[in-house]
Amino acid sequence: MMYYYYFVLAFISSHFISGAFGTAPNCEYNGIDYSGFNVQGTNYIWSVCQPNLQCNSLLGATNIVSCQKPTTGTPQNTGLLSSGVWADSPGGGGAVVNYKSGTAPCKSSGKVRQTNVFFTCAPGQPDKVVAADESATKCVYEVFMSGQSACASSSSSSSSDEEGVVNCSFSHDTLSISNSNDNQFINCTSTGVTSCASPGSMCGTQNNIGQIYCLSTVKMQCTSLSVSCVSGNVTCSLVNGAFNMN
Repeated sequence: MMYYYYFVLAFISSHFISGAFGTAPNCEYNGIDYSGFNVQGTNYIWSVCQPNLQCNSLLGATNIVSCQKPTTGTPQNTGLLSSGVWADSPGGGGAVVNYKSGTAPCKSSGKVRQTNVFFTCAPGQPDKVVAADESATKCVYEVFMSGQSACASSSSSSSSDEEGVVNCSFSHDTLSISNSNDNQFINCTSTGVTSCASPGSMCGTQNNIGQIYCLSTVKMQCTSLSVSCVSGNVTCSLVNGAFNMN
């Protein structure tokens, strides 16, 4: 039997809870506004931050964000607006939101019908649907999206110890690091097209699979999709738009 799946991305009003998982207060998670994802296609209907009107009309409801509409038979609810739970994407560099249809299990798998929507940062790229289908587990639907809207725009952080104060920041695809200790080296490594600059020197590669190693003192700025810089006990990285400092 052929099925058509209609999904909508919607984001609920609530407060974050501690840990990696949380319910989203609006369209933001980890400081990133995902409201830029609003896609419509032949078999998929996407609406951001609001219920799916077609699903709710088919099922006589108001709180449904995704549904399954078979060519014959009864439409099925596959996600409620009020059930949305956010988490970090398993692969990093993005987020995932899960919507469950309720508590009644699906007969074919014993799972509650649900939709997982994965977002991946793709700097400078338009928002798009990468893939959407039923997962290996029946009644669990997976949607993969990528684009600039899944990337944080900027962030900064600092750390200090006996070796000096290290400051890290990023904006889009550029990572900046500085150390107040002139005697403390900054080491940056990267894979792919990269351009790094420090006072009086530059290093980089235009090879998509190339690797570079840059060494400097005081400060360094690198533009890349994947770069990691170390100074003393501090590591700053920017991988597929995801910034991290530890």
